[in-house]
Amino acid sequence: MLSAVTGFGGAVIVTPLFVAVLGVRDAVAVLTVVQLASNVSRVAFNRHDVDRSIVLTFSAGAVPAAVVGSLLFAVAPVPALVRAVGVFLLVAVVWLRLAPSMPRLGGPAFAGLGAASGLGSALVGSHPFIRQARRM
Repeated sequence: MLSAVTGFGGAVIVTPLFVAVLGVRDAVAVLTVVQLASNVSRVAFNRHDVDRSIVLTFSAGAVPAAVVGSLLFAVAPVPALVRAVGVFLLVAVVWLRLAPSMPRLGGPAFAGLGAASGLGSALVGSHPFIRQARRM
């Protein structure tokens, strides 16, 4: 509800609080579980409207990149993670306020967007950057 009122993604709003309370490693892990539950519930509620070809194309990039991002997250020094989350939050706020329109993307480009999403999610827990993306 808070994210609907503010116009920002919920994860962008709670990330600083979670990092302050839990530390960056635990905050990203908790945010990942919360975002997963949120996305699974959206898919369940809208399952009749899900285009499986889009999911497969996006996942072809997202899953391997998330694995790589998770491995990087596991070995990255905590100060680097804190800086990455801080930069992410600053960029996310500007991005969401400007709300740039995204072009329609075809197969390989949409898989590339999935890769960026997977890597970003693994490293900072969430991101708002694909909200406006559309597939051809």
